[in-house]
Amino acid sequence: MQALVARQSIVNAQMEVVAYELLYRGLYGMAMATDIDPAAATSSLLLDALLELGYEQLAGGLPMHVNFPENMLEGDAPLGVPPDRLIIEVLESVRGTPNVLTALAAFRQRGYRIAIDDYVPQSSDPALLAQADIVKLDLGVLSAEEAAASAQDLLAQGKVCVAEKVESRAQFVTCRDAGIQLYQGYFLQRPETFYGRRVSVNCVTAVHLLAQLHRMDWSIRDAERLIASDAGLSYKLLRAVQTASFYATHQVSSLSQAIVVLGRDQLIRILSLIMLSRFRGRPPELMRTALHRARLCELLAGRSGVDDCGPYFMVGLLSLMPAMLGEGVEETVSSLPLSQDVRDALLTRAGDLGTALDCVDSLERADWSQVRFGALSLTDINTAYVEACGWVEESMARVQTI
Repeated sequence: MQALVARQSIVNAQMEVVAYELLYRGLYGMAMATDIDPAAATSSLLLDALLELGYEQLAGGLPMHVNFPENMLEGDAPLGVPPDRLIIEVLESVRGTPNVLTALAAFRQRGYRIAIDDYVPQSSDPALLAQADIVKLDLGVLSAEEAAASAQDLLAQGKVCVAEKVESRAQFVTCRDAGIQLYQGYFLQRPETFYGRRVSVNCVTAVHLLAQLHRMDWSIRDAERLIASDAGLSYKLLRAVQTASFYATHQVSSLSQAIVVLGRDQLIRILSLIMLSRFRGRPPELMRTALHRARLCELLAGRSGVDDCGPYFMVGLLSLMPAMLGEGVEETVSSLPLSQDVRDALLTRAGDLGTALDCVDSLERADWSQVRFGALSLTDINTAYVEACGWVEESMARVQTI
């Protein structure tokens, strides 16, 4: 698979490139694919820029503008990109709701700059301006004269203005003479597409590692073992080390060193990007339910005296993976290096692993006559269910607040 990222330059009044806007491209260089929602597109774009192509190839030392849809803003998206390298562009469809304004303020507090994309005074939400450092005036809607007039109030507020969709020298001159600082459009440069090899990651391993990192007793050794089991994930995390600000003086010779260099929080950001980009348009509740099933199966096994609860976690997690990946359970099972007991549990609900999954499924359907596992009482099972709910909520909250 190829990693495809397009970029378009943003220049100053002297026509010197000062930044680039990164643009998502689907397969074969096509524009936005119909099978991927805006959040997945942005996640895929950030992931390719971060781990496949690299910042230096795409933008050198210049900042990169990236469009962010509303749900990624409200979720405080796991960026994994240094604040001095990324400018968050708020799409024209986003409204200044309390959640969005709070999220933008939090981004700015972390050092990220905010740009309002396709700004039109008559239709854009004025509440967003208070959190904006940069305002992009859309010459596809405004004339150059209208953009120049609109810029005067924005400049007086200390905003940096960008005239975008500049398609002629006359437009450029009119905006330049009005004091607009930056410019973008076909007159200056058409988007160019960069190609790189996209290394695939086993999403089961990534989800399992994400769950491990949210445990109080997580260890570097356990994380290293999971990462080492997937060559694609190992490659991406080693590539991520290259983007660390102190990489020049911290070379790594092992996965454990890479984990230490990146740190737990950065690992969670990267894994979250992988999840968002891979599960294209799938309801986020699927991820929540899969994690809940995994944790509940694990708790049921542990409270029944099972020594190795890992297979139970795996069965619960994989039980919803077909829905998350949009494929059949047989296809999912056949594509993974699973032990025979895990395969049998997923395909036919066989063995103790299958019994645990049946118990969880019955709980979800409130079929109390079928809620049973080993010698555990219904009270024990319900207590484990509630504990699993709390664990999932805490895990998801940590991802959203990093």
